[in-house]
Amino acid sequence: MTRTGKKQILLIPAAAAIVAAAFLLFLWKGAFLPSDIGWEEQTLSWCGKEAVLKDRSLSVYSDGRKTWTTDWDWNVQSCCQADLDRDGSEELLLLVWKRGSYGDHMPFWVEKNDHDMSQHIFIYRCANERTTGLRAAWMSSAIPVRIREMQTDGQRVVIRDENGVISIWEWEDFGLKMLAEGAESLSFMACGDQLLHKAVLRRGLPDDDYSYMYAGIRDRIREADLASLNQETPLVADKSLLSDYPRFGSPAETAQSVEDLGIDIVSTANNHALDQGMYGVDVTLSVYEGLGIIPVGTHGSEEEAVRPESAVRIVTRNGIKVALLGFTYGTNGRSEADHPHAVELFAAEERLTEALSYARENADAVIVFAHWGTEYDEEPDEEQKRITNLLLEHQADVVIGTHPHVVQPYELLTGKNGHRMLVYYSLGNLISAQKQENCRRGGIASFELVRTGQNRVCILAPELSDIYTEQDMVVWGRPGNL
Repeated sequence: MTRTGKKQILLIPAAAAIVAAAFLLFLWKGAFLPSDIGWEEQTLSWCGKEAVLKDRSLSVYSDGRKTWTTDWDWNVQSCCQADLDRDGSEELLLLVWKRGSYGDHMPFWVEKNDHDMSQHIFIYRCANERTTGLRAAWMSSAIPVRIREMQTDGQRVVIRDENGVISIWEWEDFGLKMLAEGAESLSFMACGDQLLHKAVLRRGLPDDDYSYMYAGIRDRIREADLASLNQETPLVADKSLLSDYPRFGSPAETAQSVEDLGIDIVSTANNHALDQGMYGVDVTLSVYEGLGIIPVGTHGSEEEAVRPESAVRIVTRNGIKVALLGFTYGTNGRSEADHPHAVELFAAEERLTEALSYARENADAVIVFAHWGTEYDEEPDEEQKRITNLLLEHQADVVIGTHPHVVQPYELLTGKNGHRMLVYYSLGNLISAQKQENCRRGGIASFELVRTGQNRVCILAPELSDIYTEQDMVVWGRPGNL
């Protein structure tokens, strides 16, 4: 055999060893973890630093320089922050998959650590804002039930396990202790602008039957405990007042399709609210209230709307009190001098903040319907961001945005006081006759509110699903998936 042949033969076991080692490393890292795990990616501002979760690894940056990162063989499923011990400084919580049920320090009755892949909760404190260090506050052993989701309300930890059971945990002495299992919760779905151009209504006008519009999404919306939409166009009972853009008047009978869809709340504070003057406001309120649907953001001719608390509607579902507010950037230059509070306006900032304070004191959760932004812009503008910061400061829990007629991003924000707020900057159109592709695509927001204590909730499972207007009806998904 030639020398070259001998070398090739010797290389075979070496190559096999390398492949085997690579496979073992791949396996040790967690190559065969359950396929249904939701791996989060997010950036948190924590302890004067930036905590970045990406590709199952979490790194901490100080002044743009990486100062700490998780071990190479950890798989970080999610992270969040909370002031668990109420000392004014937030802890960083990691939900981690790693090998071994224990860390370096095992219980005295355990002789040897195992090598199984298991789930853990690790909690860190910031050693010092001026230093790079993190200090471990609690490192759990393997968790016996798989956690699907972990979030906080800023002080307590909320966990949903693989069976869908929700439990609430709080810090006690040296670790987390379960406070309650089977917590009160409600699911919420929010739709965007119901923009009723005549072209959308033509099939229903002869018989005043508009049930076709939402047949494609009805079953899913009805699954929610509470659901909402933005009633962009005022309703009219007088058929002679039916009109299209720029001064809308929509058939009062369309409200029946909204009830059939399973909608509980309609936001009525928007730039077209006064298109038909106080007549349109009164009819819209009367029709929806007659169907048991709550209108938010406008007030009728006979209402006393001077006090800020009149801007707040409160609904109780599944034991959770939810305060609802609706505000708009304007009304297309139309005003009712005799009814200065007919439509709630962001310009009345003192009234807004007083209404938020009332809502915070009298409900577990505060949801704000915000009609704002720049039409057809797929990113939030500076005014949206300014108002968002104001709402976060005054501890709104969820903000549901409309008006741009296109979908904009959503995010979960954390304020200086640890309060968390979910904001959907724009859900786009629920239905319209606008021809642009991005106007025909809309979004359905969904999330879950878990009551963690008096006047406190935690937000679980925030999502934004695609819908699409196709031949005067709404269907679930994008055009390519229909």
